[in-house]
Amino acid sequence: MRDYLKGAGREGDRFAIYLTLAALPDVELYREFEEAGVTDMVCAPWMLAGGVDSTLDAKLEATEEFATTVIAKM
Repeated sequence: MRDYLKGAGREGDRFAIYLTLAALPDVELYREFEEAGVTDMVCAPWMLAGGVDSTLDAKLEATEEFATTVIAKM
């Protein structure tokens, strides 16, 4: 996208690219997408706790795990 913006004479313009993935959260995967120009990731770490029917405690635990294993390392 950066190349396309540059080619269109919009190199300095703000541009956001949001992405969701059907993959387990992984620091290296997120960094690859960042290098490709992705500016924002949409993530639902509580879905790793067993989906919609999981308990609130399980969802909180999955979210905390995501925060320590992925977000803190970014």
